[in-house]
Amino acid sequence: MRVSVTAGRRVAGIASIALPVLIVATAKLAGLGPLSSHADAIDDPDETSLGEPAAPPAPRVVEPRLQLSPAEIEAVARARELRRHAARSVSSPFYAPRIVESEPARVEAPVVEPEPPAPPTFVLSGVMNGKPPIAVIDGQVHQVGDRLGEGWRIISIDARSLNVLLRHDDGREHQLRAGSI
Repeated sequence: MRVSVTAGRRVAGIASIALPVLIVATAKLAGLGPLSSHADAIDDPDETSLGEPAAPPAPRVVEPRLQLSPAEIEAVARARELRRHAARSVSSPFYAPRIVESEPARVEAPVVEPEPPAPPTFVLSGVMNGKPPIAVIDGQVHQVGDRLGEGWRIISIDARSLNVLLRHDDGREHQLRAGSI
């Protein structure tokens, strides 16, 4: 007798389904498995489920309390009060100590930043490209590095865009354009 491969596969498929079902059914009939567990009620709490009396509870050992002097008792009470106060002030972000009404409330004045100084009022009349480039500012000829007014210095002269860049001693910068104020 010849057994083909497809017949072997069929037998294996049927066995893979039938074998677990057969094992579960057998265990159920034998009273085994998770559904077979049960609990018995104990009528008398002094008896175990086997009918034997329960062992008496072990005696509790109580250590004698320390005898503290009145000063030590006061120190312990003060430490508890300090701990309670510290826990209340640290644990809550909304905790604020009481304000005594006799103290006038302090009002902080708002910080007002000073207005930035006004830009310079130099007039750029013209720019000539050369080595070095020159600029006519307020009717006078200047080049890179020259000082203008109070604290202003020429940083760069650009003949193509007709711009002159100025920098004040405090770090402010200002750009002059030909014909602008």
